[in-house]
Amino acid sequence: MKRFLLTFLFLFLSSGLICDYAWGLNEPHSRHRGIACSSCHSYVAVGAGPHGTRVESNYGLCKSCHNEIGGKAGDLPFLDEFKNYTVGISGAFHKWDVYTSNSNFGASAPTNPEMLRVINSYAQGKVTCSVCHNQHGVSDPSQQTAGRRRLSPVTPTESGIPPGIGRISYRVTEGAPAMGWYVEIVSNGDPITYKVTSRLPYSFFWMGYDAINGKWVRYSSNAKEDTGGWQSIDNDNNVQIDFLDTYNNYAVGQQWRFYYAYPLLRAFPDSGDNVNGTRFCRDCHAQRAQSHFRDGNKWDGKMKSHPVGVPLNANGGGYDRKPLDVDGKQQGTLTADTNSTNDLLLFQDYTTMLTTFGNLSSGDVQCMSCHAPHWTDSNSQTVDLR
Repeated sequence: MKRFLLTFLFLFLSSGLICDYAWGLNEPHSRHRGIACSSCHSYVAVGAGPHGTRVESNYGLCKSCHNEIGGKAGDLPFLDEFKNYTVGISGAFHKWDVYTSNSNFGASAPTNPEMLRVINSYAQGKVTCSVCHNQHGVSDPSQQTAGRRRLSPVTPTESGIPPGIGRISYRVTEGAPAMGWYVEIVSNGDPITYKVTSRLPYSFFWMGYDAINGKWVRYSSNAKEDTGGWQSIDNDNNVQIDFLDTYNNYAVGQQWRFYYAYPLLRAFPDSGDNVNGTRFCRDCHAQRAQSHFRDGNKWDGKMKSHPVGVPLNANGGGYDRKPLDVDGKQQGTLTADTNSTNDLLLFQDYTTMLTTFGNLSSGDVQCMSCHAPHWTDSNSQTVDLR
């Protein structure tokens, strides 16, 4: 009996179900992406790193998936040479595996207790992935949608389907909680019928559409008919899909997966003023959190930074304006803005950011109005990875 219980416990842990429930794993670190506790931790013996991790360093563990070739997260790669970059000078990444205090970059140890705990416990006093991100997910529901949302590519999951057969796209409402989805073709007649399933905690099972009651339920023989154009696939109306090809270009059993997720930040992005506002970048880079009037606006040989934590025209100079794109066109318009990854964002208080990461029209200038910590070069004409 004891052996049976131990075996069951090991299989339960390995399955990832206990991770989803006990640790509250959020997308994209979930079984939807094939990730379970055993992906990072060793149960049988003490692992190489702290907390029984399979790899000694925190960055090395993250890199085991976030590599360019063959990793589960190869579409968001972290290569060793990236950590030698300096944002704004060379490359496109915030430095990591470096000590938190560096006067040359106006950096010091954070005051945020969660960040400081990671630095002191298993980051050896250095900046590493888990200092800013909580790989296990965020328990506070109000913080789970903090930061810039990522919409994954649509990925076919089946084999044997010829290239170019069947395409779908999706869109998600602002503030929707992170989720991963599968869509599968039931019939490729006219109209197409399909079923869907989502990761925990929504459903273990495929879901079909109950047309009588107008909602998605556990799938039996019912399926949603393609009515053309965007159509919701969840009962909360958070996500819609669209079939991009004609019905005879889809195969029965064809399946795709996609997810939408947030960066699992340990704190809300910067908002408000430099004294009482919410601090993220400014927690480590407090020396760079300067106002228009710090030491005056004239050059006196002291290092200065662009003002943050203030609205446009805070100095009353009359020359600030709502930001335009690098080509001079208005940001955020579908017809004019061909690159949303270079938009200059303004930030309101963190309660507003629960539904949107910055905005184009009102709020304060903050660090991430102009900068992004990863995959962002210093050329505003390029499309950056988001």
